[in-house]
Amino acid sequence: MLREGTTSRSSREIAESLETVASFVNVGAGAASPSVSAFGSTLTEHVDRTLDIMADMLLRPTFPEEELNRWKTQQRAMLVQQRANAGLLAMERFGRVMYGEHPASRVLPTVASVDAMSRSRLATFHAESYTPDFTVVAIAGDMSFEEATRRVEAAFGTWKKSGRTRPAVSDPPLPSARAVAFVDRPNSVQTNLMVGVPGISRTNPEYDTFDVLNKIIGGGPTGRLFMNLREAKGYTYGAYSVFNATRHRGAWHASTEVRSEVTEPALKELLAEVERLRTDLVPDKEFAEARRSIVASFALSLENPEQLLGLYVTRHVYGLPADYFDRRPERIMAVTREQVQALARKYLDPSRLQIVAVGTGSAVGKTLGQFGPVTSYDVDGKVIDGK
Repeated sequence: MLREGTTSRSSREIAESLETVASFVNVGAGAASPSVSAFGSTLTEHVDRTLDIMADMLLRPTFPEEELNRWKTQQRAMLVQQRANAGLLAMERFGRVMYGEHPASRVLPTVASVDAMSRSRLATFHAESYTPDFTVVAIAGDMSFEEATRRVEAAFGTWKKSGRTRPAVSDPPLPSARAVAFVDRPNSVQTNLMVGVPGISRTNPEYDTFDVLNKIIGGGPTGRLFMNLREAKGYTYGAYSVFNATRHRGAWHASTEVRSEVTEPALKELLAEVERLRTDLVPDKEFAEARRSIVASFALSLENPEQLLGLYVTRHVYGLPADYFDRRPERIMAVTREQVQALARKYLDPSRLQIVAVGTGSAVGKTLGQFGPVTSYDVDGKVIDGK
């Protein structure tokens, strides 16, 4: 809603002002995001005008009733579409089993929460939360630091600190012992699988080792999951893994989509790859290629101004050392096979694995019990009695 009108510009005027100078400005925050980001790009000659529009959006929004009603109508329609998406249903259930009621569990809003949104609630939240106390402004472009500072102060100089304390951040509760959460989605011809465990925070010293571990098992088309489930078995078009780490403890998970009839063997192969990382040292050649790939990808990212800027913001947000990213290649190449195996044994614990499956109950529901105690849900997230 911040783009939908300010005390001096309507939604249309904001769009036209940006289009006139070929600038882009937006504001984003995920459902479980610990922060909000205003971001944009412009020609250097139009920096002042673009910053002025950005400041107007952040400091002086009016949340017009007409625009809010239009947004709510769009959100309701979007939620209907999203709840029909098996991948999003899997992510939603995984968030719940991994994070419980912690804010990190949020994936999709509810229709009720959209209906309850009001102009007054937005205005109150904005007044309380959109303050400069913990704000960082980052710019990448052809200008000096002094020039950038002058321009930012010209646009945001009236933004006064509130004196509020930094919001507390706590780790989510640990999930219970290994279990299976099954979302019964009638008439699905495939099963969406997610398997994961609690992970680490961004400042954990094991972060780089975790990066290498993830690259080996599922960090792309050369990962073990992809090579096994797609290339060797032909169960899926792709199988990958990711790990997220913020101020609180994140999670690692692997995911894939398979034909309903191969749900059982595909899940067995996925779990076998997790176990292999725990029991066997990664071969030297595979290990060296994984580390080189991470370093090469990092080097390419430095050519993109937006990604480069993101590294500096990350360093600031998490209080990382000044040379943290300068030394990233060095740290990655210093990770050993033994460290990856030890990390796999520490975190990829079979007794803590949480398994989420979304598919047709009549096709795959009965096979899941062998992987752990099963709780079944409908597509709206309600427990199905007796299942």
